Amino acid sequence: MSYAIQWNLLLDDERDFLESIGVELLPSGMRFTRRPTGEDFCLTFAYIFGVRNRTLQEGNHIYFAIGDCILAGQEYFGKEAVGRWMRSFLRLVSMRDHLLGLAGATLIALQMVEEQIKLCCTLVRPKSLKLTLDDFLSPDPSRRKQTLGQLTSALKKSAIFDPSFEDRLTAFVSNRNKFVHNLWAEQARQSKKESGLPSEDEMKAIHDFLVLLLRETQYVLRVFLGCQYAIEKQPIVAALGEPESLVSTQWTRYIPEFEKVLRER
Repeated sequence: MSYAIQWNLLLDDERDFLESIGVELLPSGMRFTRRPTGEDFCLTFAYIFGVRNRTLQEGNHIYFAIGDCILAGQEYFGKEAVGRWMRSFLRLVSMRDHLLGLAGATLIALQMVEEQIKLCCTLVRPKSLKLTLDDFLSPDPSRRKQTLGQLTSALKKSAIFDPSFEDRLTAFVSNRNKFVHNLWAEQARQSKKESGLPSEDEMKAIHDFLVLLLRETQYVLRVFLGCQYAIEKQPIVAALGEPESLVSTQWTRYIPEFEKVLRER
């Protein structure tokens, strides 16, 4: 088995950059063929570190290349300067990885709330929306193609909710669309990157946006769980024959949040 560094994992733009500044990529390391600028050194290390994150093979020689890059940087710029930059870089990497995990959790939560709103629409049956329970349960995606915007628009036309909640729902859909469609692209367009990564302030701004969106997603989910359980409460409780059972209590605890946002109780 070969433990040669898998330089093929570099993106084309990354490889082009490294070649342009005179980086030689070796099977078990790397070397600068001419002195890099400080910025070029930082980007080189970031790209090599990225290959490490993409490499799944145990014992791969990518760490030799990382060591080569650090030693070269110390020779060119001094141990203190490289050490200071490394600490900053690793902090940014940690923040970046946390953001990616938070973004994944937010995406999952958004998918769950969209399904819940869709289910509630089949129960409420807004006149402007053609969506039945059979459509919702169908394995055919074309029967469940309504967007979140279409769902919330239909609910507004039905005048079920208080205007303040409708405004909150509109803002939620807008932020959801921003997250799904252009949050990262907009950040990249405005970014002042340090070492191939967004700055700490930029990542903090994204973090704050994601935290607020996730909290709002959880709130909207509770409201629509309350909607579902309020509609189903009577037949479910009758079937159970035990209104105070643990199961029915868990189901109905979301109903008050739903009732708070109704135009009329």
